[in-house]
Amino acid sequence: MSMKLSAAGRAEMEEFEGRRNKLYDDKTGKTITRAADAKGFPTIGIGHLVKDASFDGRTLSDAEIDALFAKDVAWAEDTINGLRLPLKQNQFDALVSFVYNVGPGKKGVKDGLISLRSGEPSSILRNLRAGNIQAAGDSLLSWTRSAGVVMAGLVKRRQAERALFLSA
Repeated sequence: MSMKLSAAGRAEMEEFEGRRNKLYDDKTGKTITRAADAKGFPTIGIGHLVKDASFDGRTLSDAEIDALFAKDVAWAEDTINGLRLPLKQNQFDALVSFVYNVGPGKKGVKDGLISLRSGEPSSILRNLRAGNIQAAGDSLLSWTRSAGVVMAGLVKRRQAERALFLSA
């Protein structure tokens, strides 16, 4: 049976991702007119990464933001469901938030929940598979860097994800 992100999980994700109806640069937080103008990642809606000029100059309605988020979060839900682990709703929600933000990872390319660059699974996944829920939750706290720099926003997000993951 596939799980879905709960309303509480969505609210927490929206708090961290933000909700913006215009294109913005995720590095500076400033509104931009064109995706090509971003110094970081061009983003819109609730953390939707923009890969082309399709959102240039647009203002999204709330319905468009919600539809875009539903499509984006479905990918993260499928990723967590694909692990086939016995998860409680709070654990599922925390992991969906984490993978939405960090990604699954790819051997030789990028660290993530499922695979590190080394090809090994993350400590979160190793601990989950071993049934060590506390250690899996604690492992979330080590994912606070962007380009090697500890980011206050990521520290806060990982603390919230850990608290959600370990909640009763």
